[in-house]
Amino acid sequence: SHVLDFDDVNATLIGHPSVAILGAALGLAESLRAGGPEFLCAFVAGYETACRVAAAVGPLSYLRGFHHTGTIGTLGAAAACARLLSLDAQRTTTALALAATQAAGLGCMVDTMSKSFHAGKACENGLLAALLAQNDFTANESAIESAKGFAATASGACDSEAALAEPPLGWHILSNLFKFDASCYMTHSTLAGIRELCAQHELDTDAIAEIRLHLGELEFATCALPKPTTGLEVKFSVAHLAAMAALGRSTMVIDDAAAGDPAVIALRDKVTVSEDGTSGAPTVVEVMLNDGSRLTTAHDVNIPERDLDRKSVV
Repeated sequence: SHVLDFDDVNATLIGHPSVAILGAALGLAESLRAGGPEFLCAFVAGYETACRVAAAVGPLSYLRGFHHTGTIGTLGAAAACARLLSLDAQRTTTALALAATQAAGLGCMVDTMSKSFHAGKACENGLLAALLAQNDFTANESAIESAKGFAATASGACDSEAALAEPPLGWHILSNLFKFDASCYMTHSTLAGIRELCAQHELDTDAIAEIRLHLGELEFATCALPKPTTGLEVKFSVAHLAAMAALGRSTMVIDDAAAGDPAVIALRDKVTVSEDGTSGAPTVVEVMLNDGSRLTTAHDVNIPERDLDRKSVV
């Protein structure tokens, strides 16, 4: 799912929880012959743990260059596996510590195959951490919050209050977000906004003089690749993707051919990307037309699905 870029997203994590946790939990659950409820409980434990660790380190870790799916996802995988193994509090603490010392993933890899490698390694390393803890392997129990621990190394500080705070909906998993485009989630607000304007105004791309995208710091640091040459790079080029959306090109599958599309490249040259937006907020999209008129929108894609609210689940 991470290779295809149709994984889920959580804004607190600033990453993709399921790909880093599900594989580890599923593999272990199968080997233990665990039941469905046990598996689901373990998955939720991993999900909640990953988001709480993410709250402790904050967005600075991401801006420094750590890929949270790989780093924090490793701790989520360890928590899920610890739950499946019914580890006590002491061994679970050790499992998280062992996960913390293995947590890795560099943001500079996002437009390469290594980005998905991070997710696989998170599953592998989290599972290994739990198995080692089960067998009395030792580690520094304060590996997350200590002076030379994970949080301090990743972001410079550990915000324990944020980690232990009540999530907005009671559970972090209830704020899960889903993808409808096979690209970095930070581009989705732009894509939805472009499509919205094209549909509302029946835009002909020949009438477009310029497209202006106003990204926040996080988004600009992640998905402002100016001239992608491969499909993997396109997924992190909001300008190229904006041109694809305006031209009605599908973003359900993005391959190398998408990077060399002449019509897309020509329209991409009319797209300007600036770092003057607000991180996490909807991306402001402006479309300037040849007749001097201006169209603008900011489409919010950070609203969790409400197909099943908590009452209907209960």
